[in-house]
Amino acid sequence: MDRERETLERLRSGDKAAFSEIYKKYVSRLWRFIRQYAGSDLATDEIVQETFFRVWTHRRSIDPDKSFKSWLFKIAYNLLLKELRRQLKNPLLKEYLESISERLVNSPKKIDYLYFKEELDKAKGQLPARQKEIFEMIKEGGLSAKEVSARLSIKEQVVRNQLSSALKSLRLHLGHMLLLIIILTGIR
Repeated sequence: MDRERETLERLRSGDKAAFSEIYKKYVSRLWRFIRQYAGSDLATDEIVQETFFRVWTHRRSIDPDKSFKSWLFKIAYNLLLKELRRQLKNPLLKEYLESISERLVNSPKKIDYLYFKEELDKAKGQLPARQKEIFEMIKEGGLSAKEVSARLSIKEQVVRNQLSSALKSLRLHLGHMLLLIIILTGIR
C-alpha cells in the first residue's frame, strides 16, 4: 500500500495526524492555485480553510483508490467559483466594471471579437506545434482528452499536460484581455 493511500485510510477513520499530513502536503499548492484567481490573500485563505474543513467533514467519502488531489482541487474550485460569483454581485465591483466597460467602448482600442481572435491567433502561433494542435482539438474542436489521446497515439496524461502548458502560455499572453472580456460579458 503506498504512503498516501495509507494516510487517506487513516484520515477516513478520523486520524488527526493523517489530516495534518495531508494538509501539509497540499496546502501550499492549493493556496497558489486559488490565489491566482481569488484576487486577495484574505479570500484565498478563507477558501483554503473552507476546503480543508470540508475534507475533514467529508473524510468518510474519500476513496483512496481515486485521485485525492483531484477531489481536493475540485472542492476548492467550486468554492472559488462561489466566491467569484459573490464578488461579482458586489454593487461597487459592478459599478467599477461598468465604468471600465464605458471607457473601453469609447476608446479607440475597443476590444471586440475580431481583435481578440487576432490576438489569440498570435498567442497560439507562439505555442509549440503539439501544444497548439492539442489546444485546438480540445478547446476549438470539442474533443475530449481521451479522444485526442487516441487520435495522436499518445498517453492521455501527456494530452492533459500539454493542454495545461498551452493554457498557461495563453493566459500569460492574453490574461488581462481574457479576464476583462469574461467579466464584461458576464455583467451585461
